[in-house]
This record gives sequence, structure tokens and C-alpha cells, in this order.
Amino acid sequence: MPQSKEVKREQARLRMRKMRNKGVTKQGVTRIEFIRKELNDDYLIKGIEAASLRFNDRDARYERAYRYFRWRNGEVIETTMPFALVYDRTRLEKITEKLKEFKQETNVYYGCGKDSIPFDVVGDYLEATR
Repeated sequence: MPQSKEVKREQARLRMRKMRNKGVTKQGVTRIEFIRKELNDDYLIKGIEAASLRFNDRDARYERAYRYFRWRNGEVIETTMPFALVYDRTRLEKITEKLKEFKQETNVYYGCGKDSIPFDVVGDYLEATR
């Protein structure tokens, strides 16, 4: 059934608004802009941008840099498993398989500090979200 021009225009307008609002925090600043302001290091930001152009993983690189920045400043980092399952899934699956081959999945931990979890739990997460 053909749609009128007004309906198509309204759908396109709503679609563009949704795309623009994606990743925007409550203050109206995108997550990347917030991290750039928090990091406050032009050299690091240029490095992230250059690497993200090559490897096409801009959000993941900014999130990792921000987590490291917070950890370095003594903050307790929450468990980042949901983030890792989205961006590092294939890498985590390979690591988990190799550790299972050598029966070391309980001795190696994902993360740092008190919030780190053993790789047998990471494997369970991966299987549950498959």
C-alpha cells in the first residue's frame, strides 16, 4: 500500500531524531564527548581516533580508555561483563577455549582488583547469552 509523502517524511524525521539521540546522556552530551572531557588528554584522544579509523571500534576503545583512567585514579570499577560480551565476544570465546584445553580457566581472571571474575564464569556467561 503506497504511503503519502507526508507519512514518509514524518517517518524519516523520527528515524533521524532517533539516530541523533542514540548515545546521548541526560545532560545532552554524547558518551564519547563525556569521555573526551574526562580524559582531558589530546595525545590519547588522537591515538584512539587514529586506531578506531583503522579497526572500526571507536566506542570500545573510548570505553576501555575511560575504564583504565578511572581504575588508575583509584576508583572501583564495576564488573564490565555485559560490555565485554558485546565488543570482545569472539576474543573471549577463543581465550576461554584455550584455557579449558589447559584446564586453567579457574586460575585466570578477567578484570583487575576485587571485581575480577575467573574465566570459567566468563565461559558460563558466554554460553548463557549465545
